[in-house]
Amino acid sequence: MIAPISAHQIFLFLVQFAVLLASARLLSEVMKRYGQPPVFGELAAGIVLGPSLLGWLAPDLFLVLFPRDALQYQLLELISWLGMIFLLLFTGLETDIGVLRKLGRPAALASVFGILLPFTFGYILGTTIPDRLVGRPEQRVVFHLFMGTAMAISAVPVIAKILMDLNVLRRDIGAIIMGAAIVDDIAGWTILSTLIGMTTKGVLEVRDVATAIGSTVAFVFVALLFGMRLVRRLMRWVDERVLVEEGHITAVLVITLICAATTEVIGIHAVFGAFVAGVLLAQAPRVRANALEKLVGVVHGVFTPVFFAFVGLRVNLTLLSDWMLIGAVIVVACAGKLIGCTLGGLLGRLPWWESLSIGIGMNARGGMELIVALIGLTSGILGSEIYSSLVLMAMVTSFMAPPLLKWSLQHIPLSSEEEERLGLTTTQRGIFNKQTLRVLIPAAGGPNAQTAMRMAAPLATNADARITTLFVGKDPSRTVGFSRLWRREKPHEETDDPLVVLQSIAQDFGVTIEKRVVSADGIREVDVLRKEAQRGYDLILLGASGYQHPLGGEFLGEVLKDPPTHVAIIKARDEKPRYKRILVPTADDVYSQLAVEFATMYAEDVGAQVTLLHVLPSPEQPRFRWFRRRQDVLDKNVLKMMADTMLWDMRPARAKPELQLSAKVIEGERPTEEILREAHRGSYDLVVLGVESHAGRAGTMLSQGTEQIMNQVPCTVVVVFPRGLRTEIVH
Repeated sequence: MIAPISAHQIFLFLVQFAVLLASARLLSEVMKRYGQPPVFGELAAGIVLGPSLLGWLAPDLFLVLFPRDALQYQLLELISWLGMIFLLLFTGLETDIGVLRKLGRPAALASVFGILLPFTFGYILGTTIPDRLVGRPEQRVVFHLFMGTAMAISAVPVIAKILMDLNVLRRDIGAIIMGAAIVDDIAGWTILSTLIGMTTKGVLEVRDVATAIGSTVAFVFVALLFGMRLVRRLMRWVDERVLVEEGHITAVLVITLICAATTEVIGIHAVFGAFVAGVLLAQAPRVRANALEKLVGVVHGVFTPVFFAFVGLRVNLTLLSDWMLIGAVIVVACAGKLIGCTLGGLLGRLPWWESLSIGIGMNARGGMELIVALIGLTSGILGSEIYSSLVLMAMVTSFMAPPLLKWSLQHIPLSSEEEERLGLTTTQRGIFNKQTLRVLIPAAGGPNAQTAMRMAAPLATNADARITTLFVGKDPSRTVGFSRLWRREKPHEETDDPLVVLQSIAQDFGVTIEKRVVSADGIREVDVLRKEAQRGYDLILLGASGYQHPLGGEFLGEVLKDPPTHVAIIKARDEKPRYKRILVPTADDVYSQLAVEFATMYAEDVGAQVTLLHVLPSPEQPRFRWFRRRQDVLDKNVLKMMADTMLWDMRPARAKPELQLSAKVIEGERPTEEILREAHRGSYDLVVLGVESHAGRAGTMLSQGTEQIMNQVPCTVVVVFPRGLRTEIVH
């Protein structure tokens, strides 16, 4: 029978966890205030609490807090491993495969030279170390190879955290550093596993090397060829079928742990599997951003600080004595990475500062070096002094990397592509993502649902976009739930199954719709809609034709009290299958941005022309005729410049290059009348308005100007309302 963990061990673990977490967060805050990456403080927290400082100043207190108990130690180690795995998950999520492919040559050369030169330098250093410092003098070749491996390996978790802290992970240079570091670590761990086999067997077996390399290649091949499709399908299924809100988080963690376990069992480090899991999940468009945000908060707020603090806790600087040896190890380690990676970058046709930045970033050894050193010590390859020297080298290179990398990055300007990738341009990153758009249509099969479907189908032509029709009841052919809400809507006369009618409309655009049937026993239909909309939909589309009020009755008022997601109401004055000329009145607000994105998404697939219209108040006219003529010329030029600026600012970042988008800026005393006048003279067949819901009652949810436009405009109108929390519109 296995003895359970004692109450004291649980108590001590909780205390250790709390002390490490609090210290790591406190010192990381201090470092942040002084302009240093927070990981600096998290590593320092472990050193302060470990044998290097607390164990030296107050050994009794240190032993009370961190007793020499294997199980107690392993509990913290397990938490730190989870932190390392989750950190590499988010590193993979932030890694842009497209950028990495484009920059493959520099990354490959930096990686190759970043392994060869440090390995060579380390091997040569190993030949100069006397036998008394070697763990097993009879196996000098193994020791030499181990020193080369220790010099060649990098700390992917530390490098990833540094790049995150400096906000360069999504830059080209960040992608190159991460790509080279991952390759370095794969090669390093492959060599290390081979060396351990040599230590136990006494000979080098080519079969072991071939097995390790073959396993790595096979894992990457299977992951990219089959794993990516499997992950995409799994996340789509979770997104569409799982009702539990935390289902996405569970799926992400399960995929990560399975990949990490797979790489661990085939002899590669678990962090590589976690990184690959992040890359696969980044290609799955149905991974909800809000789920990842929750997970990021827990990981970066709890697990990674404890991981880096635990890394520092394992360091014992009091064991260091031979400072000549320590200096040689640090110099050789830094020279190998800096020269090798910089040379590789230059051969990859990168500028000097970018090449140097790769060398600086790759020089961080951190926790990986500590693990390598510990493996060397426990396997008998290293003596205690060499072990301590490698530990200090790991800490020094990790502390060097953040300030030096911050300094070198100042000399690398942002390209326009990087600015757009980082979201630093004036162009909005976008409210809607058409690649993964999910549209919900409450349906009973009548004219309003058909109108909504005609508008929705062009929005969901991408493979990962979806339209879901929501029926209240057991069977769509007998469902009248939402038709009760739309008093004037009647089921379609030609067929008993409303889903068939809606599907035939969607098929004209090559779109397949999905059906959701939800019981409303004892629940208001509007609450059914709200609950369903919270399952990750981006937009609710509703038809509102045939009503005296512009937008229908009380049901709309209930929905718009606090919209669970963005809502579009279509008031059709015809049954056109496609609209070709679209007018979007705009103002300097997020509601206009919402309308522009909706209109351009629709226009891209039907080949429509979109015109943005902005109305300025008319200025006072000069008294003399000559001045008036002069003023008219100036006004036309100014208005043209303003239209060009508006076109640049409001064009969605995700819009296709072939989108037909134009802008007009006109003057007028009454904006509503100018919009109506433009709608009449421009032969538009669709007007899209982005508005704020002013209240929850159907009769007062529109402003007077919006209601006037809807009543008097000669064509179909779409009114788009933002979700309840307005701040969520701006990304």
